[in-house]
Amino acid sequence: MDMEGFANELIVRIEGQTLEDGTFQKGNFDNFILVGSGGEKGKGKTVFTCQLSKIICKKKGIPYHRTATKEKPYTFDLIVFSATTEDIVEWVKKLPDFTPIHIDEITKVGYKRDFQKAHVKKLIKFIKICRKFKKIVIGNDPDFWDIDKDLRNLADFRVICLKRGMVQVRGKSKNPDRVDKWCRDECAEKISKFAGKNEMSISKIMEGIRQSAGFQYDIRVPDMDEDEYNAYEQLSKEMELKSFEEESQSILEQRLWIMAVNLLTFHETTQDCALALNRLYQESVWHKDGAKPPFTDSWLRNIRNRGKSVGVVA
Repeated sequence: MDMEGFANELIVRIEGQTLEDGTFQKGNFDNFILVGSGGEKGKGKTVFTCQLSKIICKKKGIPYHRTATKEKPYTFDLIVFSATTEDIVEWVKKLPDFTPIHIDEITKVGYKRDFQKAHVKKLIKFIKICRKFKKIVIGNDPDFWDIDKDLRNLADFRVICLKRGMVQVRGKSKNPDRVDKWCRDECAEKISKFAGKNEMSISKIMEGIRQSAGFQYDIRVPDMDEDEYNAYEQLSKEMELKSFEEESQSILEQRLWIMAVNLLTFHETTQDCALALNRLYQESVWHKDGAKPPFTDSWLRNIRNRGKSVGVVA
């Protein structure tokens, strides 16, 4: 199988196809793909997903770099960096049919240890109805098994990247009563048995995967243009830094809110408390020159009044 053939398979799953006997086979299937690399980074997950997405876009007349300009030709508008469940839902609902949506680091919204959190439950429910929106959703993460079990079981394909330039595609069991649709234990045993003492050998492991349940095919992946890949790397760094700064700001705001409640018990007026809080903020590493003081007398009065209304005492 080559990249174009896999892209065609995904498209056919949505739009259907006419068979050799002239009958039409209806499509409207899910296209939810999880791409991993056995826990290792730098094995080509991004290159595979970007190259596949570009082929799909070209076939369906969808611009891949949607907001590209002459000065900035590579914008990667179909990659969701630092995704939230709300981001994914909006993209799936609003983008044109057949659009491939690439979720970078999907465990940020689908981590297995967060299975009880509302955003994970919401994402699982949405993926279940996603086929109605005719999209191709691709989630990347180094470790397939770090992803929530329900999301794993909803995936149609598992793509394994162990060596740059080559991926292996697996399907899941069609047994409706099987708890683990991806046959983890059986496959791990089969691969280990095939590799023997050579579990550090990628070629041995890849051959073991070929002998395991659910194996579909190997796909060779062409390299991205160097300038395009460098643009992705730069954008990825910028988005990671932005995400870190936003997370730091959120933590700061939470701490300052707690500090505000505590300081209200030590100052006679909310005005004195606001001055004290703004002084602390201005001395912090998060303060930017020219930034407007965030704490006001009226904001602190609202906090105090809400506290009194529910019986909070200092």
